[in-house]
Amino acid sequence: RFDLQATGVAQPSDASAQTGLPTVNVALSADGDPSGVRLNTLSIQSPWLHAELTNNVGFTWTGELLAQPAQLRVTVDLAKLPGATLAGKAEGFVQIEPQGGRTPRAQFRFSAGPLRIGSMDAKSILVRGNFAAPILKLDEMRADFTDGSSLLAEGSFDSATQGIVGGR
Repeated sequence: RFDLQATGVAQPSDASAQTGLPTVNVALSADGDPSGVRLNTLSIQSPWLHAELTNNVGFTWTGELLAQPAQLRVTVDLAKLPGATLAGKAEGFVQIEPQGGRTPRAQFRFSAGPLRIGSMDAKSILVRGNFAAPILKLDEMRADFTDGSSLLAEGSFDSATQGIVGGR
């Protein structure tokens, strides 16, 4: 058996720091045995990103996700992204679900608003979908702008054939 508590800091080189690459802090705790590992906590923080595992998650050494889904909550301060001409905050989650011996499926949902993208102002943006290899499915992308216009999109991308399927 093992029990691991770790923290780390990734600091960019001086040249990378000048381009805006930030320092990243990571903390995790895990335990395991010869059959697998359980990730108890995971936290990733930078000036523009905060991501945190919301529950314990177990997986085998071959990568199979065990019983319960893993959920990572994410908050992004878009104004602090290096080189970005964005303002606003986005938040959401990625949830990875076991598929009984098959590759796990990831569901995601992110929302933002109000948001400034260059010279455009959006009241709200919503992106939700899932990934079950090799298909990335965008169930809904919706942007509502302050001038009353909206942008809607949906469709799928097959990473094996590198083709868009059913885009609208």
